[in-house]
This record gives sequence, structure tokens and C-alpha cells, in this order.
Amino acid sequence: MPVRAQSVGLVLSGGGAKGLSHIGVIKALEENGVPIDYVCGTSIGSIVGGLYAIGMSPDDMIALMKTPQFQSWYTGNGESEFFSYLYSGYPTPGMVNLNIKWDEKELAQGRRKMKISLPTSLVSPFPMDIAFVQMFANASAAADYDFDRLMLPFFCVSADVLHKEPYVSDRGDLGSAIRASMTFPAYFKPVVIDSVLLFDGGFYNNFPWEIMKKKFSPDFIIGAKCVKGEPIGADQDDLYKQLETIMTVDTDYDIPEKEGVLISGV
Repeated sequence: MPVRAQSVGLVLSGGGAKGLSHIGVIKALEENGVPIDYVCGTSIGSIVGGLYAIGMSPDDMIALMKTPQFQSWYTGNGESEFFSYLYSGYPTPGMVNLNIKWDEKELAQGRRKMKISLPTSLVSPFPMDIAFVQMFANASAAADYDFDRLMLPFFCVSADVLHKEPYVSDRGDLGSAIRASMTFPAYFKPVVIDSVLLFDGGFYNNFPWEIMKKKFSPDFIIGAKCVKGEPIGADQDDLYKQLETIMTVDTDYDIPEKEGVLISGV
């Protein structure tokens, strides 16, 4: 009777910069001969998982994370000539760009009402957007925009804030899907996919092991967690934590023993 190897699904949690520890998890699995058949992730886990799904090695990922280009994703600073050519005339995000004006729809009906709008992001998304096109466009096209046809079948999770639920991306433009999964409100501009406004997937499902189980039915799940899983708490002087506290739904990081194992990086 033929022996069938167990299929393994790798689940990578969100967790900001701490999520770079996922690269070490993948490297350790490779060094110990543990094959990965499927991969998924949320937020920082989506980019590590996405890069692995298109064939980038852990060593190449580590090298990428050390480059000035990687740092520019989070600062919004890029090569001036390149950006001025593509994005001349686009406004630069900043809290000083508070826009107060009359609401034209209200004026048309004979009513006066002020319209106040804030910038959609504090950091320019252009360096990250361009980098993601460069990294993921070819793989997306080669897979015919079906993430199941990448070198490793893959999906990532974003947050549909209108319906307050996770949004699973498993087809379409890979770079846009990953960009949506790691888009923290106010810091990065949100991404629209299929008319759905998407933010960081960590708000509604920071550890999508159950989605992995339902979608791919692996025999064994390896989960990598890079957060403590404790209540976030609010801070009067920290806008990031305030938004995170308001929007985040508690995530269960426990994988039943019969389903797999959890590796904690914290």
C-alpha cells in the first residue's frame, strides 16, 4: 500500500516588525527538512508568506529586509527623480493638510455645511506600491492571478472595515492583496479591491489557521505567532495604540493538538 506524505500548511501571524522572525521559522523548517505545501499570512505575515510563495528563499528575504529600499516602505521616502516623474502633482500626506471647505452637495440644496477631511495616510504609499509591483507582478501574471497556482498555494487576510469582517485574498493582483493586508489605518492609504475598502488584516483575524484548514485541508498546520496575545490597552499619547484598541478583535492563537503546532516568537 503506497505511503502518502502528510501535507503541511504554514500560518504566519501579524505583529509588526516582530513578524520578521517568521523568516527564521521558515529557515529552521527548511534546515530540518520540513516541507511546506501551503502558506498564508496576515499583515507582516502576508509579505513573508507571499515572498516565500513566489520562491524567495529565507536568506534572500533577510538580505531584502536589510536594504534601504525596504526601510523606504515605512518612511515613504524614495528616489526623488523616479517619484517626481511618476507622481508629480500628487499631494504628500501630512497632518498639516487639514482640508476645510463647503460641502458642495449641501450648497446645491441651499444649505451651508462645512466639510472637514483629513489625509488618508501619514506616510506616502508610493515606495511600497512600486516595490510590490516589481516583486510580485511577474509571479501574479505567471499564475494567471490565481494564488493557488503560485510556487506555493497562498492566501492572505485583510480587514473589510465596512462589514467588520476578515477579507480573504486568494486571486487577483498579489502585490495589492499583500499591501492591503499590511495597511494600518492613518499610517498607510487603504487599498480598494473589488470595490471593498481594505485595511490591515490583524484587526479581524491576525492568525488565520482556521481559514487555512478550511481552504487547503492540510494534514498538519504549523503556526508562527509573533505577538503576545494579551489585551492591547490604550495610551493617551499613542495614536497607533488608540486605533488598534478601537478596531482589533481578540484573536485565538491556540491550535488544537490534533491539528498542528504553534511556534511562538515572543
